[in-house]
Parts: sequence; structure tokens; C-alpha cells
Amino acid sequence: MTRPRVMLAELPPDECWTLLAARRPALGRVAFTDRGRTVVYPMNYAVTGRSIYLRTDPSSRLATVAGGLDVTFEVDDVDVGWERGWSVLAHGTLHEVVDVDELDRNRELRLHSWAPGERLHLLRLDVDHVSGRRIT
Repeated sequence: MTRPRVMLAELPPDECWTLLAARRPALGRVAFTDRGRTVVYPMNYAVTGRSIYLRTDPSSRLATVAGGLDVTFEVDDVDVGWERGWSVLAHGTLHEVVDVDELDRNRELRLHSWAPGERLHLLRLDVDHVSGRRIT
């Protein structure tokens, strides 16, 4: 039996944002450099406009280094049986949300962390580049 022909396609930015916003569960991975090492954390997220929001504990390593940190955020979806799926990478700068108006506007985010404990510290990833690929 021969494997069907596989297609790999680049995704346009608007489709990347659509996939990010629609993904359920809203779970991705944030990657950054800390003390010379690459660190990757799974994180629940929410998309508002062209920003990605994350919640974390204020004492977490991510929260302590967040101010202006360059990060990459990755989300994917795979169908193992059909060997197809997509992946989106968002690159940008991570900021702690401290503005009262922005906190109020985002209080209604459907952003629930699977990790135990209070995750009340809100971070915003200002995305400057998004890219993606789909394999079918």
C-alpha cells in the first residue's frame, strides 16, 4: 500500500489568527530564553484582536521575566490517524498587564488555566509576526 501524496502549505496570517482564536482547548506553548537556556511552558491562552493573553502565578519564572521579553508562542492541531494537521507560530514581546482599564476590559476573557492554584497574573503577547503551516 502506498501512502497518499502529502501536501505542505504555508498559511496566510489571517488564517493563522483564525486558527489561534478558534482552537479548543486553547492550549499552546510559550518559549523563551532564560539564563541562556530555552524554556518551553504549556499555557492556556485567549486571543483578543492581534494579541495573545496568558495567565500565570505572579511568582512564576515567566511572570518575573515578562517585561519586554521576546517569546514565541506555538499552537498546533494534529489528526494522527490521517497524518495531517497544522501549526501556528506567533513571535512577539510579552508584557505584564498592569493598566487598570486593560485589566477591566479583559476580565471577561475565557481564560482558564489548567494548572492548579490562582493564576491571576495577566500577560499580553504583542505579536509582531505570525506564520503557520498545514499538512494534508
